[in-house]
Amino acid sequence: MSNDIPDFQAYKKQQQAEADEELISLLSHFSEWVEANTNLREKVRAKHLFEEWTGCPTAELEHGEWNINFLDWMKYDYKSVAGSRLFDQFIKAEAASLSSTQRQLAALIMVSALELFSINERKDSILDGRFFLENSSKSTIHLFPSETDDSFPSPVVLVRTITYRGKTYSLHRPAPVCLNEKEADYYWNSEKNGRPSPEYKRLFAKDHGIIWYRHVLGH
Repeated sequence: MSNDIPDFQAYKKQQQAEADEELISLLSHFSEWVEANTNLREKVRAKHLFEEWTGCPTAELEHGEWNINFLDWMKYDYKSVAGSRLFDQFIKAEAASLSSTQRQLAALIMVSALELFSINERKDSILDGRFFLENSSKSTIHLFPSETDDSFPSPVVLVRTITYRGKTYSLHRPAPVCLNEKEADYYWNSEKNGRPSPEYKRLFAKDHGIIWYRHVLGH
């Protein structure tokens, strides 16, 4: 009789492992597409806008951590001359080649934004803490294996995440930020004329989350 009882935990792990693989494949496909379809004019324009918003000289965007930070913003938040984001263009061009799971993941990525996250504890590739924009007492972020050995000198990091099947993924390497929650609220209120709702903050972050790079350590 016991053999007829479904192993829900095993099924859940299998589903999550498949989602992990689909997400990694989707992000890899997107990176290759960006490399092949983004012209020099767009890259130069994006670099100058990034410098304007963050104060980071364009020369620093060619290598190291700032290259990673810039590419993340350019790929997901930067609006091209035509007024569309690169990830949106990618989905429009490649939708037919994506699996059902990848299309679901893509919909979440399209609305993802740069957010501040306070780390309470880290266990290898898992960060436990809380998003500044949410009232929940605890959230858990999962890093990709390639980021497991990265260290964060600050308890506050700038992240871009999506949550799928109950698991929250970081889409890029978190960037350490020299900012506490009280200071973050002050900047929110300064930038958006005092409109405090979490919903508005999240909408604002999609277009203006880049402002937090002004506070990234090392800059």
